[in-house]
Amino acid sequence: MKQEKISVLLPVYNTNELYLKPCIDSILNQTFQDFELVIVNNGSTNEKTNEVINKFSNLANVIVMDVPQQSGKKNLSVALNQGLLKCSHELVARMDSDDIMHPERLQKQLDYFNENWEDVDILGAQLNTVWFEYAENNNKNHTKHAEIIPQDAYKYSSWLCNHPTVMFKKSVIIELGGYRDTPDHIPEDFCLWAKAQKRGYKIRNLQDVLLFYRETAIGLSLEGSQRPEWYQAIEESRKSMFDFKRYI
Repeated sequence: MKQEKISVLLPVYNTNELYLKPCIDSILNQTFQDFELVIVNNGSTNEKTNEVINKFSNLANVIVMDVPQQSGKKNLSVALNQGLLKCSHELVARMDSDDIMHPERLQKQLDYFNENWEDVDILGAQLNTVWFEYAENNNKNHTKHAEIIPQDAYKYSSWLCNHPTVMFKKSVIIELGGYRDTPDHIPEDFCLWAKAQKRGYKIRNLQDVLLFYRETAIGLSLEGSQRPEWYQAIEESRKSMFDFKRYI
């Protein structure tokens, strides 16, 4: 089933404007250009963040939607779930609002899907971590993920792919019920990948570095991983407790 268009899903919440603009520029400057960019403004209160979003909102291939914060929920999941429903195309590329896409990311992931349609549902890629606060640590390679992830990997690993590099089939994520959104401190990506594997969907990873990941001393993943809810959600996902609950 050859695909010719892509949706890029970009949730934004008070992202530093010095990070957000280069992020959006890296999306718009892809070698593959037949895509729409869905920006989900998840209740940003930072004036400069909103200024950057508004600057791009008039472009023909950019859609901006406002999704307010919800108390007690993982708002990244809320934004992703609602943004996914807005995406027009079957292939959806995830992106974080402070990272940088490699110029060929969309083209390479699209080509892989079109060449391996029956063998991949969720496709990650390699990334380079960039510690912008600590110059001596710049451009450190992340641990490399294998191309083919074993179907039972969720049982012994909590890191199957790099979330901000992922491109997936929209229909698959809809069928899985979307990203888990409660409680507010959970690894929403692992919860989804575990459910996908248990239902027979296939996870693959390109071996190319296709994203430059902005690591900070304090981030959502780091903050969440310090909470007991983080590890409880991993164990619950492995035990199928949440397999049939829908979040979209």
